[in-house]
Amino acid sequence: MSIAPKDRKSQFAHFLKNSINEFEYRLSQVLEVCTDALRLFEIEKESTAGHGRELNYRFAAFSSLVQTMKDILPVLTGDPVRWSSLNDVRHIDFIKKSRNAITHDGKPIINMWVEGRFYVACDFVRIDGRDNIEIVEVPKEDVATICLEFTLDLSSILLRIIKPFKNNCEYIGPMYTAEFFNKAFEHQAIPEFAKKMNKDSPIKNSQLTDAMPLDDVCQKLKLLIIESRKQLKEVSN
Repeated sequence: MSIAPKDRKSQFAHFLKNSINEFEYRLSQVLEVCTDALRLFEIEKESTAGHGRELNYRFAAFSSLVQTMKDILPVLTGDPVRWSSLNDVRHIDFIKKSRNAITHDGKPIINMWVEGRFYVACDFVRIDGRDNIEIVEVPKEDVATICLEFTLDLSSILLRIIKPFKNNCEYIGPMYTAEFFNKAFEHQAIPEFAKKMNKDSPIKNSQLTDAMPLDDVCQKLKLLIIESRKQLKEVSN
């Protein structure tokens, strides 16, 4: 199965849209645990140990997505995205190194709860893939604030990068070509009568509906910026 450069770009535009949607979902999962723990504290009930474990699981999924989005962007823009280009994103170094510690070491990052809020207690040391000692400096803010400030700044930078490309015809199209759908009809789970129908009348690219995934990405990023600002005000109260 081959893929033309234009098809690859439009496909990766859909992949970025999916990643941004997942990013929003993972953020909501992190905030859900943080909000629930704070609510329990405010009604004078202690957060359970299960909250901490669950938050670590959710934070792991949240922190992993920055690498995914960083890898997708060069396919769309044609330019490499270096970590240094994301230096204006608050907590970027902590999120990147936390992701490495979680992915490569299995380390639970969030390890302190004080008055209804979760924190990373102190700086920690890890050995990277080249046997170098890496000091991970942790923010003083609570986890909810860290994730919201990170989301606000990253969304702003992503919007600035993606916006010039959103109406470019190279990025407009369906996620999958007709070749994919016709191959899918060969799967063993597909009933024989459906396979025969597809063989007699295979799907053509002209039958597929075009989409503008980068326009959807921009709209989602704008919403993330608005919602992050709003929620930051709420968690600071």
